[in-house]
Amino acid sequence: MNISLIAPIMFDLGVFTIAPQLKTKSHRVNIIFIPDLMCECYAPDKLSNKTLNRICEFLQPSDFIGINCLSENYLKTSIFVDHIKKTLNKPLVWGGIHATLRPQDCIRHADIVCVGEGEEAIVELACKMERKEPIENINNMIFKDTNPKMISMTLRPPVNLDLLKPFDYDLEYQYVVEGENIRKVKESDFKGNFLSYSSRGCPFRCSYCCNSTMLDKTYKGQKYCRQRSVDNVIEELKGIKSKFVSCNSIWFNEADFLHGKDQVTIDDFSRKYKAEINTPFYIWTNPASINEYNIPSLVSAGFKGTNIGTINANPEIQRGVYNRIATPDLYMRASKILKNNNVSVEYDFILCNPYEKKEDIINNINLLRSFPLPFKTVIYGLTYFSDTALFERAVKDGIINRESYTSSYIEAAYKAWFFNGENTYLNGIASMMRGHARRVKLFGKIYGLLPDTILVILISKPFVKFFSLRLFRLTLYPLFGIIIKMLYVMLVRIVKFYRVCMQKVVQCSQKSK
Repeated sequence: MNISLIAPIMFDLGVFTIAPQLKTKSHRVNIIFIPDLMCECYAPDKLSNKTLNRICEFLQPSDFIGINCLSENYLKTSIFVDHIKKTLNKPLVWGGIHATLRPQDCIRHADIVCVGEGEEAIVELACKMERKEPIENINNMIFKDTNPKMISMTLRPPVNLDLLKPFDYDLEYQYVVEGENIRKVKESDFKGNFLSYSSRGCPFRCSYCCNSTMLDKTYKGQKYCRQRSVDNVIEELKGIKSKFVSCNSIWFNEADFLHGKDQVTIDDFSRKYKAEINTPFYIWTNPASINEYNIPSLVSAGFKGTNIGTINANPEIQRGVYNRIATPDLYMRASKILKNNNVSVEYDFILCNPYEKKEDIINNINLLRSFPLPFKTVIYGLTYFSDTALFERAVKDGIINRESYTSSYIEAAYKAWFFNGENTYLNGIASMMRGHARRVKLFGKIYGLLPDTILVILISKPFVKFFSLRLFRLTLYPLFGIIIKMLYVMLVRIVKFYRVCMQKVVQCSQKSK
């Protein structure tokens, strides 16, 4: 069969994993990345009719189409799916995390919704469709024609990761939509950084995260957190290294690289990685997983950088609201271990939390200021993802409506200034700490845009009291937020215009030849 898989994120893990499983059954698979389907701020315009028609022309030979999305770009994706269904008479399967959290949303637009892990289900669907066999009883699948109200559905167990084929890096059948054009993915699009993973699932139950829903609802009582064998991971990486000469780093894209691996496994991985891959690599992990033994072992193999999760200096927020176990002491201990081993580190910082007081935000800022330099701060806005514990709590407390759609959590740079409440000022100050924290000659410590000497003044009691006045919250701060958003939009449009111009230049040069 001819199958097209669509993703809104470049090098999406879902399509990268599903495509090779389909190819083992001799199906022809195209992967199409459409970044403009992603977030509203960084891609403010809808896809033009010309672009939509061009995509539909491209999809025309497909026997069926698969698509996924995150909750934050559900609305854009649903409009796109409706256009495809109106234009093409093709079966459309919608999967991904939003389809798992809220299948009732997706079944209104798609013919089939895939809930949970889809590698085995999508292969069964494709093979049965090819043989023209009934498809109504495939586990993990909801069918609009036979089960529109989702009365019942059976999930198959989580897949054995070692039985999956490696990520699909066959660029011959991968495409990206740029403006009104569709082109093949090039090796240069990876910018030297290639993805892999050593595990799937997260053992923690953060109240705002979809992983807690996967643990406690979707796969309750099952072994959702799984590891790939070291040899399995190394074989995949050897394939990447042999195929792409530009590969100069590996990013292990998973919830927590360290969790679930004992020191013997870490040492085995480090030894084999150094001998057979020998390329700098980066991970996500949790401060509770970091110790004085596993980090030096990984560093000896080429470990260069990590993100260690959401910081919060207030136990009543960290534990009571976010359901996270990481304490300031744990973060400080982990940051020192990473610093001593020359590992670069990123800290996530969530703003716009209605459960926080002024003192809580100041404590968070001061916790950041206490970490050894240099590091990077990644700013997010608190987002309520459907079916998570925090979503249910916020609905109960009247903070959000149950039918509210999820907005982007990465737009905190401007949304902090729209946050309604007495904490708008401090959220805005914290948003300006986004970026690199470093020491600069003449200026001393600088956090993002703010020198530490100025930051101390801005979070002092007199400044906080004065700039938290209602007058500022109703006038100056929203205006500042609008200006920041306009700058983002303008930048996006300038980049798009430049790309269109460059594409025309390339096309003209090719015609002249």
